[in-house]
Amino acid sequence: MLFGLSLFALCTLVQSLPSKSHAVKQVDDGTTQSMAIIDAANTLLGLLTAEQNASLVYPYEAAGNATPIYFGSDTTGAIAGEQFGQSVWTNYPVGIVDRVGLARDNFTDTQEEAVLNLLRLMFSEDGYNKVQEIMNADQVEEDRGVDYEAGLGSYTLGFFGEPSLTSLWMIQFGGHHLGINMAMYGSKAVIAPLLTGCLPAINNVTNRVLAAENDIAFSLVGSLDDSLFAQANISHDVSTLTLGPGHDGEEYITEGVSVALFTKAQQALVVDLVSEWAGLLNPIHYAPRLAEIKAGLNETYFAWSGPTTKEDNQNGESYFRIKGPNLWVE
Repeated sequence: MLFGLSLFALCTLVQSLPSKSHAVKQVDDGTTQSMAIIDAANTLLGLLTAEQNASLVYPYEAAGNATPIYFGSDTTGAIAGEQFGQSVWTNYPVGIVDRVGLARDNFTDTQEEAVLNLLRLMFSEDGYNKVQEIMNADQVEEDRGVDYEAGLGSYTLGFFGEPSLTSLWMIQFGGHHLGINMAMYGSKAVIAPLLTGCLPAINNVTNRVLAAENDIAFSLVGSLDDSLFAQANISHDVSTLTLGPGHDGEEYITEGVSVALFTKAQQALVVDLVSEWAGLLNPIHYAPRLAEIKAGLNETYFAWSGPTTKEDNQNGESYFRIKGPNLWVE
C-alpha cells in the first residue's frame, strides 16, 4: 500500500498576497474560480431531496482542538480519527470510522454527474485524474471481496457551512485511501489535511497509481551526494504517520537536510514533489500557495528512510518527509 499525507495551515486563506497588481489579478481569478465551485455546489444541492440535503450539509464549526475518535466503542487507546465540530478526519476504512456526509451510492445518475462536475472544478486536471485512479483502485479491492468498505459507493461528500464567497466553508470528500478537506473563503482555497493512498498500487500493466510522487521522490534522493544524504537519512521507526489523525496541534522536531543546501535542480524536484499533493488543487487557487512553497524553500527540510533505489516502472517502498513553513508532507 502507498499513502501520503499533506498538511498546510489554513492561515493561507487570510495571508496577504505579494504585490498589488499581482494580488488584484489573483483575487479576480480566485473569485471567478470560487464562484464556479460555489455554483457547482449549489447546483448539486438543488438536485437533492430534503432528506439528502440534511445528510450532506452541516454547520462549519471552528473547533480549537480535535476530539479523538477511538476504535470501535472504546474511549481510550489507539486513535482512529479526529472530529472537528461534525467533520471527521481519518485515514482508516469507512467501516472503521464513519464519514460525515452523503455516500456516493445514495446519488442518482444526475446527482452523481453534478458531484463529478464539482470535483473537476475543485481539482487540477492531474488532481482529478489522480482522485479517479485512487477510487478505481479501491473498487478493485472491493471487487476482491475485502472485509471492509472500500468501493466507489462508500466515498462520501459533505459540506460544512453554506457555499458562499462571504464566509468560511469546507468541502470534505473521501473514502478508504483518499481524504480531501478543501476550505474556501472568498477568492482563496486550500486543501488541508489531505491523504492520498493506493491499494493495489498497479491496477493493470499500464496504470501505476501514485507513480509521479514515487518517481520524483526517488529521483530527488538519488541526486543527493553522500554528505546531503547523511543529513537527510533518519533511522528511527517510521511505521506510522507522525502527524496523522490523533496528533492535532503537536509540534515535531525538525529532521533531515536543509533544502537551502540543494542545487536549483534539486529544489525544483522538491517543489514538484510537494505539488503532487498541494497541486491537486485547481491551478487558480494553487498559484498563491505555490508561490509560498517556493518562497519558503530555504526554511524547508527533507528527510528520508529506507531504500534509495527501486525497480523501473514500480513503486518503491520508502518513507520521506518534507517540512516547511505551513507545510508538512510525509
